[in-house]
Amino acid sequence: MILSTPYRGRAIPCGLVTCSSRTISQEGLSRNLYHFRGFSAIKELLGERPLVLDREFGYKGLLEALVVEGIHFVIRLNLGSHPPKFYDQEGREVHLTIIPGERRAYRQLWYKGKVRMNIVGRWLPGLREPLWVMTNLEPEKGLEIYSARMKIEESFRDLKGLLGMGRLMNRTQERMEKMIALLLIVYAIALLVGENLRDYLYAQPREASSSSSATIPGKPNLRPGKKWRLYSGLFVLLRQKWHLSRREWQHLIQESLALFTALLAPVPT
Repeated sequence: MILSTPYRGRAIPCGLVTCSSRTISQEGLSRNLYHFRGFSAIKELLGERPLVLDREFGYKGLLEALVVEGIHFVIRLNLGSHPPKFYDQEGREVHLTIIPGERRAYRQLWYKGKVRMNIVGRWLPGLREPLWVMTNLEPEKGLEIYSARMKIEESFRDLKGLLGMGRLMNRTQERMEKMIALLLIVYAIALLVGENLRDYLYAQPREASSSSSATIPGKPNLRPGKKWRLYSGLFVLLRQKWHLSRREWQHLIQESLALFTALLAPVPT
């Protein structure tokens, strides 16, 4: 289980927990306990930032643990064949309903009668089903944050397709964890370098007279060009042919190193 934070259309890994059916059986533990272990390990790193999870993590035991730990959460709701029941403050069951093109929020509901939260749903035109999110934040904020999570899926594709994570072969779990950790560090560095390279090659100066043109995150004086929108930084770095002078490359690396250092040891505010 890799924990990541969204970053410019991809995501930067910030935590790692591994388990297997064999180790779970030997230790007499459950997969849920490994989830708790992973989330508690990054609690200090999270601070007031929310933990964003997909629908397979929306079970009561985990939600109760997050509430006890004081962790904000945004989790996609699983409304499959056995949807959970929600109740209002008076104990009446609430049925979540929405139609295509609509957005609807429910506040202060009790999940399975045990955990209090807000629910927000959105059904975008053209999609077969709506997106429902449960959170202990404001409903609209939770929906906005969950939408950023979709960027993480692109990172998993990069890790497997561009860096070959799916082909790792190790004889022990300890060695596998070390190899994955090293690969994630390589990925994070390559992502930062690649994004700076993409800005350098394909971004354009933002016109001072234009107040409406889009800007690049973290670089308000630049706007995305056509090719900037077309490629990710990691793809530009690893798959495209490009040339920089030694001086240009050193400047780009120094900029990436400063950002990487800030991620490892952020300055307290």
